[in-house]
Amino acid sequence: MPQALIGFLVQIGLSQLAATLVATVVTIGASMLLNALFGPSRPKPSDQQQNIRVAVGSRKRHYGIVCTGGQETFYESRNGTIAKVVTLGTGEEDQILEHKINDQKVTVVGGTITDAKFRGAVHIYTRSGTDDQTAIAELTAKFPEWTADHRQRGCAHAAIIGDPVKQKYFGEVYNGQIPQYTQTRKAAKLYDPRKDSTMVIG
Repeated sequence: MPQALIGFLVQIGLSQLAATLVATVVTIGASMLLNALFGPSRPKPSDQQQNIRVAVGSRKRHYGIVCTGGQETFYESRNGTIAKVVTLGTGEEDQILEHKINDQKVTVVGGTITDAKFRGAVHIYTRSGTDDQTAIAELTAKFPEWTADHRQRGCAHAAIIGDPVKQKYFGEVYNGQIPQYTQTRKAAKLYDPRKDSTMVIG
């Protein structure tokens, strides 16, 4: 098409250079229009709010206030207790603003969800991704294959542990599904030169 367009433009009186430039602009414009109409869609914010289970996943670093799930890096069930670790991001992250189970905000005190419907059976333990963080001892105590060496240094993560409950409460607590965890937080810590004592302002 560009060659035919150039030939047409030359016939109506444009120079070869001008015809080539016009044809290039028209071709790029048409390509952008077709891509906008039929190209792949951009990921929605909700696409990041899922937990994925893959053998080797990619690391993601988040900035600003985010709500994400992450990669399930541990998943096990034993004697009615279920546990999983969700790795949320790379690098030390700042402050947790909200914990969510199945897209519902929950209150966590001392690692235990205190909302009445969970009956104290679901626990969330977190690490912020520091270089010297320890493994989550509450998880290691119940699942010894998650050892003290599983520190995930430099990766923010959360362990979700679901204790067994009486059958009559099972539907209320677990609603027929494994708890899906997401977290709203201030993500990766960044250097702020305004707080540098060596910098003189003014």
